[in-house]
Amino acid sequence: MSVLIVILLVSVAMVVSYAVLRDQSTSVQIQSNADTLVLARQAAMTGLTYGVRAMHAPDWTGVDTNTSRSLGAYERFTVSFTAGDASLGPGSPEYGDMPYRVTIHSIGEADDPRGTGRTSTCTVHAVMRLIPRGLSNQPTDWSKMEGYTVYQTKREATELDLPFQITGKVRFQSRVTLGMNYPDYYSAWYYYLLHLGRMPSQGHPDYRQFTGRVCFPSTEQGGTTNFLLAVQLLSCSATSMGIDEVASDWVKPANLSTYQIYPGGPVYEIPQLGEVLSGIILEPDPRTNPLGLFYRHGNSTLEGNVSVRGTLFCRDTVEIRGANVRFEPVEMPPLFGETKPVRMPALTGQTVKVKPGSETEITGLVAVFDQFLIEKSPVTLPLKLVGRLVTRKLYIREREPWNTVNWQQNFTSFSPYASSTYYPIWLASKGYDSAPRIKMMPDPELVQYHWTDCSGPIYVPHADDGGGLRWQMLEWNEGTR
Repeated sequence: MSVLIVILLVSVAMVVSYAVLRDQSTSVQIQSNADTLVLARQAAMTGLTYGVRAMHAPDWTGVDTNTSRSLGAYERFTVSFTAGDASLGPGSPEYGDMPYRVTIHSIGEADDPRGTGRTSTCTVHAVMRLIPRGLSNQPTDWSKMEGYTVYQTKREATELDLPFQITGKVRFQSRVTLGMNYPDYYSAWYYYLLHLGRMPSQGHPDYRQFTGRVCFPSTEQGGTTNFLLAVQLLSCSATSMGIDEVASDWVKPANLSTYQIYPGGPVYEIPQLGEVLSGIILEPDPRTNPLGLFYRHGNSTLEGNVSVRGTLFCRDTVEIRGANVRFEPVEMPPLFGETKPVRMPALTGQTVKVKPGSETEITGLVAVFDQFLIEKSPVTLPLKLVGRLVTRKLYIREREPWNTVNWQQNFTSFSPYASSTYYPIWLASKGYDSAPRIKMMPDPELVQYHWTDCSGPIYVPHADDGGGLRWQMLEWNEGTR
């Protein structure tokens, strides 16, 4: 019996000892796991710090790349850069900010130094947002060109028929003929412009062809309907400036296929368009074409009900034929410390022709490398450009039925010495309304236009930033995203 008791006591002691040893082993394992998890987290945070610094460096490898580093015998990290922010979707109010964000993923790993073969892993991520501080180089004369509502690039004659209106500063490089085809009776031409110039100060609408400063080479003007005299009759400010053609680096973009917003960022495909556009909306996609750039390798005909939100680059001629044609810009973030949004041009081409029967509204800058032509059409044809027009030649052809008036007979019937009203108001009573349907005006708010041929990034490092971009960390978190 005593032997059994001894054996029982020994068994109990062994069980207790085993339990104690097992608890100690579990505690050691738990502590080991905790230690390696801490090391893995430290490795992940080190990787995140590495990734942030890499994005500020001039040799950053860009999105869709990854880098791995060892931190010793047991710890390491892998950092990857992904364009965009997974938290943003089509319904998000910040979805348009997607192209300016990059997500850093850092995976830290730590092996158990005790040789157990166990590895702990920790993942952290951070969302970075570009701080725009510099823009790519512009053509030599860009700052001058974007400072006028209408800017002529070369020494070419300008021919303008009435009525129309250009608000803001205008720059011509050669002779300007105001009233190219009519009024063809000098007294009618003279008094029409004189009375247009006087009407605003007497409480009448301002229907003048120019309302701001008009800059042109006075030595190029001539004839009885001298442009300098016309500007004076309209009570506009006139500035005589010499011929100053743009430099040779003002070149039309061609063969466009891709673009990039910042160095190291995604390279986006530029959709290639067919010749005829009708009943279509062209707009940006924050993931695939965030700036809404479109290219036509040839002529482009806009038949009607065409809306472009972004930029239409056309190699040759753009013909606007139909009603309800709209262009509006995509606004890009302003440079750091500024408030003016950055805009790309709305429309570029060799020639732009506005045909009879069209109805056009353009918000933004239009760049034309040969002629901007508004063809002969009814006076009711509407064209509104809010922004800038940069063109080599500008022609506004006859407005019907103004071109059919017998101006000598018409003016004799008016008789400025007997009439108590202004000539344009009298003309309106006869069915010839001077209210302009063709209007060009500057932007009501300050914007910064930027020119690009898509050969390089749009935003670039600032000269003071050591060749690297600058970024803001919007958030960081642990865990997979």
